[in-house]
Amino acid sequence: MANDAILACLLSGVLTEQPKRMRPISETEILQTLILGGDPIGLHASWRLTQFEPDKSMGLRNQHSTHRPLPGQSQASEAMDLPRLSSHYPSRLSIARVMTRTLIEQNWRITRASCSLDEQGAGDIIYTVQTPDSKFSFVVFSNRLNHGLPGGDSENNAWDITAVLCAGSVEPAYVEHLRSNVGNSCRGRLDSRSFVLVGAQQNSPLLESVILHLASGRQPPAELFARESYLYRMTTVYGGGRLGMSDAHNLKLNHPEFANPFSAEVFASFMLR
Repeated sequence: MANDAILACLLSGVLTEQPKRMRPISETEILQTLILGGDPIGLHASWRLTQFEPDKSMGLRNQHSTHRPLPGQSQASEAMDLPRLSSHYPSRLSIARVMTRTLIEQNWRITRASCSLDEQGAGDIIYTVQTPDSKFSFVVFSNRLNHGLPGGDSENNAWDITAVLCAGSVEPAYVEHLRSNVGNSCRGRLDSRSFVLVGAQQNSPLLESVILHLASGRQPPAELFARESYLYRMTTVYGGGRLGMSDAHNLKLNHPEFANPFSAEVFASFMLR
């Protein structure tokens, strides 16, 4: 909620008045606070937000900022240049790496609680995630869709694989509730017990060819993957209160494991992959 509010303020150029004799906040300090998972709204105790105006290099610029780079530090217009950003490698501050370190350092235990798949791979699988203080469930649904057929499910925004990250252990009734609400994009309704919905679609021709080769005892030829190199691809990550799921504010208050921005979405993506 705090991150959303500060970004809305920046993007709209809203002038937030605070008591005088408070120095302006710079773009770099705001971005550092967001990256480190802090509370930007709390910065008003010592800083004052001032008018931001469009800038060619960064998109946002503080006209009244007194911030100057330290020796050896890049200017914001250089550091935040889009081509430069797109070439950066992950660092210790990257969301995925922070989440991975948390899993290792806290020794999260991930186990398969149940697996109900038929010969065609359709059904559901439930994983339990045990952290030092809480338990979560990752419920996966595998579906048989009519790919390529007129009026088939793939034309109605359905997913071959859908999964939901939710709080606590899941009882059969709740699994059926999830099953009936996650099959089609944006049509279902979930509740605050669920955090993230992820969906993936398969490359049916390639997958069927790979299955035939493996079933006959042969490795699939590399040429099969020259044009399309995926069997399944993750196409959807819904969180942040969408479809009635828990929002970031609730996660921060009640589930500290996912208090950092986008940590629940990253973990759900990791589980699906």
